Amino acid sequence: MKSSRQGLIKEMVLLDIDIHWQSIGQNPGRK
Repeated sequence: MKSSRQGLIKEMVLLDIDIHWQSIGQNPGRK
């Protein structure tokens, strides 16, 4: 249960990073 929860959090973090970089790509002037 604990390991699957860690995996889920890791996946959420990776997704959050992906969205973050997408937003930067759409707004190159913003950091």
